[in-house]
Amino acid sequence: GLAFWIAVGVFDVSFGGKAEVPSVGILMMENLGNEDAEFWAREITEDLIIKIAGAGLIRVPTIDEIFKVDSLSNYKLIAKKLRVKYLLTSSLHKKENGFDLRCQLIEVESGNSKYANKWSEPIDKAPTIVANLADNILKTLKVSTNQEITKVSTVNVEAYEYYLRGRYQYKKQQTDENIAIAKELLREAVILDNKLIDAHIWLGKITQETGDQDIALGIFNKSLGISRELGDSLGVAASLMGIGDIQRSSGGMDSAITNLKYAFSIVEKIGDRRNIARLSEKLCNCNINALMSDIEFLKYRERGFEISKELQDSV
Repeated sequence: GLAFWIAVGVFDVSFGGKAEVPSVGILMMENLGNEDAEFWAREITEDLIIKIAGAGLIRVPTIDEIFKVDSLSNYKLIAKKLRVKYLLTSSLHKKENGFDLRCQLIEVESGNSKYANKWSEPIDKAPTIVANLADNILKTLKVSTNQEITKVSTVNVEAYEYYLRGRYQYKKQQTDENIAIAKELLREAVILDNKLIDAHIWLGKITQETGDQDIALGIFNKSLGISRELGDSLGVAASLMGIGDIQRSSGGMDSAITNLKYAFSIVEKIGDRRNIARLSEKLCNCNINALMSDIEFLKYRERGFEISKELQDSV
């Protein structure tokens, strides 16, 4: 009767048990072009990981986890180490006026290809590569999302290239010279497209990490204002996280908690589990002097545990 259908349809306790959470390891995109194109492959891979991981109920290993298996060639061993059911392999060949791309989504146990594509993109479509590929992967794995996955951060390919180069430069080797170059590249990106929120956020992060807290706070406040004007929920949440982190490090715990709570409410609404988990941890770490009620603290702690259990128990 009704109780049976509630049990089967709502609580996923039918004969197969709890519904499986999809899991995919997004391996490093192979650069088939010259060395100068390496930043395209590296940063597109990381953006794809972030976009898919934040889209909904899906487990995606971080870029750091991917680096640890990058030297391995046995897919079953890689999948075991990453604890995933699927692997995405891909390659990129940067030419003068565009890109040649390939990708394949493999179900590791069977070796079957679930999705494969070979295509070309003109250079002016570079900002769409991550969005379109993420959309196809999520649809193939039947992952629902509340986000506009195909929405791009910019249509200005020159700004996008400066942004990716800046990130790559910073992460490649954090010397004073590289950090200065990375900042300059990111500044150029926001000059070319002031609405490229990701470039503002990364410029703020790097500035904060190099100790310029006041300047970083100004950058995050600017990105917050622009994000609100654009109606960019993820941009608002990322800006608030940056502001909250600075306030927390400078002892302004009350203000930090207020901003991080607001960011949490945004990512909870859009189902960004990656950032729900991050913000749950940040809020719990802010509660050193019991600034939140026990009920509030438990709410964030339990939500973090819930996300962790959903994603860690998926394989």
